[in-house]
Formats: sequence, C-alpha cells, structure tokens
Amino acid sequence: MIIMPIWEGFDEPVHYAYIQYLGEHGRKPIYKEDHGSEEIRQTLFSFPLNRNLGILVKEEERLTYENYWQKKEDYERPEIISTPSTRSLDSGYMMVHESQHPPLGYALFIPVYQVFKHFGFYANFFALRFFALLCFLLGLFILKKSFSKLSKDKYLQLIMLSMIVLNSMTYIHLVRISNESLVFILYSLIFYFLVKIFKKKSAGSWRDYLFLGLSYGLGLQTKSFFMATLPALLFAFGYKIYMSEERTEELKRVFVSALLLILIGASYYAHNLLAGRAFSGLQHGEVKQALALTPILSFNWLKYFTMIATFFMGAYGWHINLVSKTYYIVYGSLLVLMLSGFLRAIYLKLVKKVKKLFPEPTLAKVTLVGFFFFLLVLAGMSYQNYIYNYPNLAVTGGWYFMSLAGFLVTILACGTTLIFRTVRAKQFLLLTLWSVAGLWFVILFSKYLIPVYYGL
Repeated sequence: MIIMPIWEGFDEPVHYAYIQYLGEHGRKPIYKEDHGSEEIRQTLFSFPLNRNLGILVKEEERLTYENYWQKKEDYERPEIISTPSTRSLDSGYMMVHESQHPPLGYALFIPVYQVFKHFGFYANFFALRFFALLCFLLGLFILKKSFSKLSKDKYLQLIMLSMIVLNSMTYIHLVRISNESLVFILYSLIFYFLVKIFKKKSAGSWRDYLFLGLSYGLGLQTKSFFMATLPALLFAFGYKIYMSEERTEELKRVFVSALLLILIGASYYAHNLLAGRAFSGLQHGEVKQALALTPILSFNWLKYFTMIATFFMGAYGWHINLVSKTYYIVYGSLLVLMLSGFLRAIYLKLVKKVKKLFPEPTLAKVTLVGFFFFLLVLAGMSYQNYIYNYPNLAVTGGWYFMSLAGFLVTILACGTTLIFRTVRAKQFLLLTLWSVAGLWFVILFSKYLIPVYYGL
C-alpha cells in the first residue's frame, strides 16, 4: 500500500480532505457545506484514477489507467501546486462526506500532515500512508499479545495472526489514509483488555477496566461505528459479572468503566443532537429521507450477504475489487470448515449439555463475546444498506470486519480447535492458508495489478 498509486484506497481523497481541512482551518468540515481543497482538485485531474472514482470525477473528465497507457509517451508527472492558499481554498469540488465522523481519528494524522505539507503534496501523501502502516503494525502487535494470553497453543496463535496478515482486505482497509487506523488500534486494545478481564475467575483488575473504558470512550470520539457495537460491550460486562466469583467487586469495576466511557465518548453525540443532527453527524433530513424504506422482502439479501463474504475473503482496491472465483471457493471452503467447528461447539453446549469443550476456558468466553460483536456489526451494515437501498449493493461490505479482526478470528479459532485437533492438523491448516494466500498474490499481481499499473 505504501507504493500503491495515489487515491487507490477506499475513499482516500475524502479522508485526506478531512485531515487537510482540520489541519488548515482548525475545525472539522461541515457536511454538505465544505469541499476538498484546490490542491486535491488538481490531483483528481492529474493522475490516472480507478473506475470507481467516477463518483468524484465525471467519466468524460477523468484520466483512466487504460487511457494513460495509450498516451504514456506524452505524459509527464504533473507538478501539484501546494501552497497555503491551495491547501486551504475550498474548490467547490468533492463534498467531504466523511465529515459525519468525529474528528479524533483524523486528528491523529495532523502532526504528520503539518510537518510534511511543506515538502509538497507527494511527500505529504506518502508520509500519511506510511503513518497509517505504523498504526496498523501497532494494532497487530496488540492483537499478537492478546492471542498469546488467549491460548497457549502456538499454532492456534499463528493461525489467528495469519488470517489477518494474509488477507489483502486488511491492507486496503487499514493501510490507507483514513480514520480506520485509530479504529483498528482501539478495537485491538478493547479486545486485549477483555481477554485479560475474562482470563480471571475473580474480579478483573481496576487497571484493565479503566483502560477498557478509556479505549471505548476514545472509540466513540473516533467513529460512530462504536455505537453499533456498544450493546456487545454491555453484554460482555454482564457476562463477566455473572461468571465472576466476586460479583460485587466486578460490578463496581464495570460501573466505573462504563462511567468513564460515557464521560469521554458522549460529548460528540450530545453536540450533534443540540445542533439538530442525528447521532452519526448526518443532518436529520438525510436520515428521514433514508428511512423511506422499501419493502424488506424486496431487498436482495442473498446478494448483499454474498458481497460481504467475498469482500471479507479478499479484495484489493477500487480499481480491482474481486479476482478469480476459484480463490473464493477454496478460501471460502476453509472458512466454512472452521465456522462449522464453532457451530458444532454451540450444538454440543446447548443440546448435548457438554460442560467442558475447550482446554482453555478463556477462549470460549471471549468467543461468545466476539460473536455478539460480529452480529451487531453485521446488523448495522445490513441496516445501513437497507435504508439507503444502494442499487449495486457495493457500498458497505466485509471490509468493516477487519477493524474488529481480533474478535472475528477468535470465532474461527474456536471452531478450529474442534475441527483441527492435532498438531499435524493445525500445521496442515497453516500450510493451506499460506498456500492460498500465495496463490492469491500471484494472481493479483500477474493478472490484475501489473497490467493495470504498469501497462504490460
């Protein structure tokens, strides 16, 4: 992603515009009022753009990769005029629709932006991309520490980590200029502290509960997406109190953690209500218009859930969304096999009343919490697509799960322990995962990326 063409990440121009507006004006942009700068407008007409950026640039005005390679001999890298005026001047072009989000996830990039903007657009852009990579590596390190506390099985830890790092959707979603960098870090921290809390039969430590409340409160100031998963956190609190050997002490810690969460996270949403907006930051008129729902049975749910699954298994960018069907069949079969183990665990627990399914009880507890996080994200995405009823169903998909990767791979790891019981079986699964991923990248580069980006 560091060397990928400019604006190839999902919604990158708009996320960059938010960061730039915050850095130049000292406040967040206003939805439907503020637009991208003159500097950004220059870039949209200077580089070959992927086909899906038609939402920002009209078809007849944009330079496609196909057109670029037809006239490459006459093409010179444009000099983007980057001055205080071009960076701050509203071009009237490209509405900053990401302005519905809270500012914290973008404020994280401001120090980098303020330093590198003096070196021109190119240096600034790739410095921000590199910073997004560092944020991803930090989140990945937190998850690695979490997996080591979740299970002593080294192969299971490696399987969980591999399912994150081998998925191309991880990089296109998390290693780009966007607020998802902080979202990933905070969800990784939330996962880490939940693992530590559930690892104890007695009350969790005050330190873990305080950091959990702090992380979730900051998450609410980063993206309203955290509102959707808040019921899952409340379930985790209730479940831990129920399982605890010190319920009174546990309840005290939960109360303080929840209070801290509210004190830190509530201000943005209270401000939205006072300003006449919805919780998410959109105008109430937008929400009321969206709520003119089509009949629920007429919505193509099968197509939508298929889209979610395929985008989770692997996609690249706006220009190249999906690749060979063979890859999805093979990788999808692996996921179904691992998920079947999770469903088998539910059956053995609820129907057969098996008391102990796993040698490590923390894995089972965190898996149950993770399942609630998964269901709420799925429900939130489905609701969003349903109320707006996008014709191509390609706006909200499986990439959102990558921010909650810790919770998701724990569900699959839980199933893995019941299907791949032996060391050799886990080794076989790891080899298969790496082989499928290797095949994916060979296909991706040889058949798609090299022809598009290098004109070969």
